[in-house]
Amino acid sequence: IDMREKITMLDVDNTQFATMLMKLSTERAKSFKVEWLSDEYLPRLSAWSTSGASDLTTIGVTTSEGAYFRAGDQLIDTVTLEVMLVTGVSASCLTVDRSLGTVAAASFASGDQIVIVGHTNQQGATSPTRIITKTVADYNYTSIQRHAWGFTETAEATEWYGGNLYERQRMKAAVEHKIDVEDTLFFGGRSYSATGPRHSCGGAIEYVTTNVTDSAGAFDKGELADFLRTGLQYGSANKVLFAAPIVAQVLSEFLQDNWVRTGIDERLWGVKVNAVISGIYGTEIPVFVKRDWNKYSTSYFGGRAFLADLDNIQYAPLRATRLIQNTQANDEDSHAGEWK
Repeated sequence: IDMREKITMLDVDNTQFATMLMKLSTERAKSFKVEWLSDEYLPRLSAWSTSGASDLTTIGVTTSEGAYFRAGDQLIDTVTLEVMLVTGVSASCLTVDRSLGTVAAASFASGDQIVIVGHTNQQGATSPTRIITKTVADYNYTSIQRHAWGFTETAEATEWYGGNLYERQRMKAAVEHKIDVEDTLFFGGRSYSATGPRHSCGGAIEYVTTNVTDSAGAFDKGELADFLRTGLQYGSANKVLFAAPIVAQVLSEFLQDNWVRTGIDERLWGVKVNAVISGIYGTEIPVFVKRDWNKYSTSYFGGRAFLADLDNIQYAPLRATRLIQNTQANDEDSHAGEWK
């Protein structure tokens, strides 16, 4: 038989996220449970929980957000532009002096945003009320990922198309192992069971609970700009976009609308977007297409894109992936190994 020696693979190694993290920010975990702390600066934004007239001096704010304020804070109603002075705080209710600035006191509506614009103290006053944000603890688990292979001694001694049977499967299993790591980083579920025990790593989809945008139909340029405006507001500028093929296709179609034929012999049409630039912040964001997500439904994984801040994501294996040879039983007529 005229058989080509090389065996063609249907899929390719498309594990960009795992590769980046392994090269950029790997740190060995010290336990199967990895923990970290998050913090933020003092919040400055809330909203009125009720409407009121121009003479009202006791006003409710969004539930649980009264703790943002202290006596001496200056706040402004972003709709009426009236500046007020906070003189007292009780739970989610503020006591205020109205019309601190030149804008006269006016009626306001429930839901009006209010912003703390500063703090003012009396001369010779004692120390103001201390407000300190609470650090938030979070965690993840490591996953024991194992990929094994093996063949009988007879199978290994047989001449097969594609070269050495054991070595070819070893390399194939290495890629399959890395694909599992990649998919776990995006879609894994964080869990722990005392039976075993068994623990699994949660992926980005479990931690990205805010700043999530649903295009609710056709994805357009305005939605992309809105998404980037919010996504780039926080964290570092070292972000990348991992996009399903359908998302990358729409990004490229944004430019196809502006294609102009440059000459009569022009035969090349189409564009490929490798990066997007935020018109608000000027940040350039590389786009990596997750080709394997094309097999998923476009209503879920096949239609997703993740904006990842590489400065705030770390690959932390308890033990680096290693090759273990000769895992077969001592008296077994086979040859086996595994990636672990």
